[in-house]
Amino acid sequence: MCMKRTNLVLDEKILEQTLRLSQKKTYSEAVMIAMKEFICVNVFN
Repeated sequence: MCMKRTNLVLDEKILEQTLRLSQKKTYSEAVMIAMKEFICVNVFN
């Protein structure tokens, strides 16, 4: 998998909630799973 390094400005409360709910260990993992979920919801609807 090819990865792209980026800087994002994110709402801290939303990021923390995403991290907690996803049970991931890093912000990068939590953001990645949230983006994948977003794609699935929008592609299959």
